[in-house]
Amino acid sequence: IIFLFHFCYKGHRLFFRFYRKKMGELVDTLQSRGLKVDLMTPSPFDEYSTDLKRETRPHCNETGLSDFAQAVRELAVEKGTGLVELHAPMTAIEKAHPTGLHYSGPDRVHPSPAGNRFLAAAVLAAADEVPGSVLTVDGVEHLFATPKGSDEERLWTAMAPVRKEMERIRALVY
Repeated sequence: IIFLFHFCYKGHRLFFRFYRKKMGELVDTLQSRGLKVDLMTPSPFDEYSTDLKRETRPHCNETGLSDFAQAVRELAVEKGTGLVELHAPMTAIEKAHPTGLHYSGPDRVHPSPAGNRFLAAAVLAAADEVPGSVLTVDGVEHLFATPKGSDEERLWTAMAPVRKEMERIRALVY
């Protein structure tokens, strides 16, 4: 079982101890039933992009989510679980690409399609299905590349107007 405990940032210091305690209790319960558990660090809050319409909130990631990601890492060691690391590599990529490439969607919280591909690659890497070296911008895109002339490419092309309309509607919301 791979799970991610996510949360709303507001009042995070008050919630932090509860977050860690309840996650530990859930891990204990699952492990007591003989289940293998992998914890996942949260994806970052994108406070780095300069070309998104949605206003950023400085320090939500660096002094907020990074604390929770560290708690997940520590709990994984303490409880002997696996770990899917999203926070550190996705934060590094967001910082390196303040325009253009976004692993977070227009709300700066939830993963974009590229972010979802990264998440999938991180899960595969944690399961030793692909090497951890794929966890780069180019590596992830290569891993999920659609072969030219394939049925997947034709479907992706046919869906382009639908995706464009969904992005238009999303832009109205955010």
